[in-house]
Amino acid sequence: MRTTTIGALVLVIAAMFTLPACPAKDGGPAGLSEAFQKNHDYESLSRLVGHLRLGMARAEVERLLGKPDYSPIEGQYYYAAADRRTPEGTPVGLIVEYRRMNVRAGREILSGRLESFTPGPIGE
Repeated sequence: MRTTTIGALVLVIAAMFTLPACPAKDGGPAGLSEAFQKNHDYESLSRLVGHLRLGMARAEVERLLGKPDYSPIEGQYYYAAADRRTPEGTPVGLIVEYRRMNVRAGREILSGRLESFTPGPIGE
């Protein structure tokens, strides 16, 4: 009986050590979204990128990321991480685009859908 108790205890301890490594620890997309919108931290933002899909409606993207920090031009939006900069001091974050080029017409189309997203330095 003592061996069974020790074995069960070992299993419980092993489970406790593996739980922090589980992807669910962040609460999934909702937990990451809440963390990023509250803290604008790079880790939450970089994990949220895995939940973005080309073609998503802008409203869906904003449910995950919140309102963008800045828009230099219509259809392009920046989400800056508050805790990450390049060595030169440029903010690092995510650039999202809801526009694409119509090569036949030679003009941009504002689609309202996620056309591209690029993590990296945000500078003009």
